Amino acid sequence: MALIGYGRSAALTVLEIVLPLGCVTALATTALAERRQRVGRLGRQFFLVAVLAVVQAGVAVALLVTLMFVSRHDAFFTVLVAGYAAALAIWATRVLGRRALGDLQAIRSTLAAVGEGRRDVAVVMAPRMLAPISGPFRAPATLGQPRPRVPRSRRPLYRV
Repeated sequence: MALIGYGRSAALTVLEIVLPLGCVTALATTALAERRQRVGRLGRQFFLVAVLAVVQAGVAVALLVTLMFVSRHDAFFTVLVAGYAAALAIWATRVLGRRALGDLQAIRSTLAAVGEGRRDVAVVMAPRMLAPISGPFRAPATLGQPRPRVPRSRRPLYRV
């Protein structure tokens, strides 16, 4: 796009900015994915991804402002708008992440209670995305008993 709209020089400048940022982001994401256990809980992983995105956007805007802007006025307001967008992104990530992690914790607690032998548990979640699976847990009558042996030729193609 920069090549078509502004010529070769602008395209090369944009490429010099976004290519290293893309490589660093890919390497940092790969390192984070390989060390998920060491990083810790899911909330911390979300936080690190948000920090990575904000840092990448900040570096990209700073380089673009330094290399491509002539007017200090335009540069200032570009940085201001980018900072505002980053703050909104962090806020939105926290709101959505907190709710998703709350639902995940509710499911985790229910599964732990079932694993301890309780059958009177309920998944308590607000009526949101995971609400269809919430409600009282009804243990099948055969829970904990061995499944009857079925000849291989009569087994369904799916697992129940």
